[in-house]
Amino acid sequence: MNYKAREGIVLLEIQGVFILAATAEAREHCRFVRKINETGAFIWKQISKAMSVREIEDAVRNQFSIDDEINIKTDIENYISCLIEQGYLIS
Repeated sequence: MNYKAREGIVLLEIQGVFILAATAEAREHCRFVRKINETGAFIWKQISKAMSVREIEDAVRNQFSIDDEINIKTDIENYISCLIEQGYLIS
């Protein structure tokens, strides 16, 4: 399944801090701002490329040099589910 960022959500980086910001049209669905870490920002960027969870998993492994034996799929799915629940993503 591919996911989509809600219209009006912007990823900002300010002095190395990543923030998801909701513009006017998205504010009724989620908090105005949410701080995320570097990995979360990377996943967000992959979602904006319409990548599947499997493709995101591969990209995260490559970007952060994570061994194939380590299960990160569940963590990615949980992160995406959290963003959906909070209104930042649409499934």
